[in-house]
Amino acid sequence: KWSKNPKYVADAKEFGFILQEKKVGTEFAVGAYFGPAGFSEPFFENFEYKKFMDGDKGPTTGEQGTLVMAVKKSKLADIALKPFAKMLRELDYVGYVDISGCIDDKGEYWPFEFTMRDGWPIRHNIQALQIGDPAQWMLDLINGYDTLKVRYDTACVSVVVSIPDYPNSKLTRRDVQGIPVYNASDREHIHLCGVMLEEGPKQMGDQVVNVPIYKTAEDYVYVATGLGENIGGARKSAYSAVRKVKFATNDEQLRWDIGRGRLIEQLPKIQKLGFARGFRP
Repeated sequence: KWSKNPKYVADAKEFGFILQEKKVGTEFAVGAYFGPAGFSEPFFENFEYKKFMDGDKGPTTGEQGTLVMAVKKSKLADIALKPFAKMLRELDYVGYVDISGCIDDKGEYWPFEFTMRDGWPIRHNIQALQIGDPAQWMLDLINGYDTLKVRYDTACVSVVVSIPDYPNSKLTRRDVQGIPVYNASDREHIHLCGVMLEEGPKQMGDQVVNVPIYKTAEDYVYVATGLGENIGGARKSAYSAVRKVKFATNDEQLRWDIGRGRLIEQLPKIQKLGFARGFRP
């Protein structure tokens, strides 16, 4: 294909090109917060689900849901994250650091990307796992103290819930504002994103009255999280919360295989290689 494209041929001659070798393996990531005192104690091992539909089909949206565990010791962090501590300190970096890549059948790690921000939905996973004041530990991090407390030995599943024409609303320009969202007041499990408060119809006893209710403000509506002693328990908790929330249009979109899917086969493989030891089906 490239040899038949004049622009690609010209660019290759002028700038050169890199031929990448394809690597096949299990995608796995780890993140942590970094400040003047170094990395905070918990490392957040995570599996991202980037494709739009179950079974890893459809377009890549960025992330449709994530399986996370907070751990004190992480083989992946030792290999891929801790070696950057000196550089991060020299840069006076403060914030979240996540590295994603894949583990091949020999146990070698091939990095894909860094994420130097509080990405969604994993930020909601971390919030669900965190114990105590949701903001004080961030101020402490800036000042060189590690006071972040989390639930260990706990799996957390997050699920992104959207409405059409996500992930293409910016292209189709469909109006996605003003759709009533009901039963979304569960702050433990429901993390509102593209939502606003506006007057709308609500059943109150035998009458329908106009009161302030949640309505969609964009296509990325909310993230649901669930905790459990194992992956199955976390999935049950997250999806139970999803089933309670109702849209007036009944056209919510989400993946139903977060924490399952490809992991059924892949998790035992990498656990034999010493990775992700804390995750239990």
